[in-house]
Amino acid sequence: MGLCHSHEEKKPTQTLPAKSGEPMAVCAARPSLPGLVEDDARTDPKGEIITLGCTRCYCGPRTRSAVPPKGGLIVMYDAFGFTGGRIKSLCDAFIEFGFVVIMPDIFEGESIESYGGCEALTVPSKAARWLQKQDPAKVTPIQEECVEWLRGRGCGGIGALGLSWGSIFTFSAAEVGMIQAGACAHPSLGSSLWYGYTGTADLAEKGGRCPMLLLPTKDESEEEYGPHGVVAQALRANGVACEVHPFRHMLHGFAARGDTADAAVQRDIGIFLEVTSAFFEKYI
Repeated sequence: MGLCHSHEEKKPTQTLPAKSGEPMAVCAARPSLPGLVEDDARTDPKGEIITLGCTRCYCGPRTRSAVPPKGGLIVMYDAFGFTGGRIKSLCDAFIEFGFVVIMPDIFEGESIESYGGCEALTVPSKAARWLQKQDPAKVTPIQEECVEWLRGRGCGGIGALGLSWGSIFTFSAAEVGMIQAGACAHPSLGSSLWYGYTGTADLAEKGGRCPMLLLPTKDESEEEYGPHGVVAQALRANGVACEVHPFRHMLHGFAARGDTADAAVQRDIGIFLEVTSAFFEKYI
């Protein structure tokens, strides 16, 4: 699946406690894997970089297949952005599973590391103010362009995969009826406080309009993201399906930042891809 690990690892992320009434920082308020340099070992990338409207995107496959796609996927990356670790290889893996994939560069070439990294993500801070600007008013129109692009590629059903911070915008896309299913890897929905929601439960209730798959690690609370947690309860109260597949031996961020030189990480990324692909194939 092109899951090569990055060759340099940055210093481990420090953890900072969230203050009362503040959003749970996407990577600073919990244990989290550090950033990896971009995976440049992909000798045969499945996608290409295009400009959609004013937004750079990684998308694929590069050429149309005679086989109809299983559906379209919008990938919403984490706070490490467009060149974060294995994020493009992750897109390539879903392309190999038969989906048409597009990942917009919401941050326009920047990432949390442009502002001091996750250890700087306290409130208030320059990093937090930057992330607050990446709000639905900016993100939703870009996602709408992605939907139109996917429709033009023959995708009848469309889903969204969000990683950590990106999970917020999987739910917000569902709220406006943009997608038919969503998946959230090591979600950080509490940071939705920055975007006009009152917290995790509020976002889950408002955005719980389509089937959702939750993929928490040991660093996400059972009370929020477990099979009977507040997110699952909100979704089911809306009458939509919620599936939960925990990775209780993985750290927050493993899907795109876990080093696949580690056999356990390699194994669980494979499971993550299989479970998530099967979910999307089922619902879109």
